[in-house]
Amino acid sequence: MTTGEVHGYDRTAVDHYLQVAAAEQERLRAEIAEARDRIARARAVAVARRLLSTMVLDACDEIGAVRRSAEVAVSWRAPQPEGGRSGSVAATSEVPELATLVDTDREAFGSSAAVAS
Repeated sequence: MTTGEVHGYDRTAVDHYLQVAAAEQERLRAEIAEARDRIARARAVAVARRLLSTMVLDACDEIGAVRRSAEVAVSWRAPQPEGGRSGSVAATSEVPELATLVDTDREAFGSSAAVAS
């Protein structure tokens, strides 16, 4: 073992190393910030998707309830004479939801025959 020998780096090499380390630190900070932004956007999309899914399911439940109500209303109405109109005004005027369904179905299918089946 020798005494008095000191091994080291010259100042230029040390300064270069510190500059590279600082640049890498900034790059990593920017990448971390970008990743956090992506995570926040993904969470927002997930929340919106969950909300929209819930709204669709609720709408389906409401539509089912209206259709069941319409079926009950149609089942208790008096039979129509031969040649009578399907989805008559008498039956639909008593249940507003049924009138809306009949009108919607007529627009969608183009005739009242599709509604009666």
